[in-house]
Amino acid sequence: MSIPIWALISPILFEIAIGLVILLAVLILIDATRREKSLTVGLLSVEAAFVQLTGYGIGFLSEAWKRFWEPKQFRETGANIEYPS
Repeated sequence: MSIPIWALISPILFEIAIGLVILLAVLILIDATRREKSLTVGLLSVEAAFVQLTGYGIGFLSEAWKRFWEPKQFRETGANIEYPS
């Protein structure tokens, strides 16, 4: 999500950001392929890594949204829940 913003700021920074993402994907591919001795597993590892990072990023942004924009009583959403013993 932040990579397209770099294109607006500076084309050079955009190229660096894209290069780093590609480098990350290649390193994950090489490592997973080498460890599991399967190119299919390596390709699936790259996909899984990006899905996981995207999920964490969305969760982080949604919690940041709650912290900054929702009323204070909604911040502690699970504080008053009684759990069965």
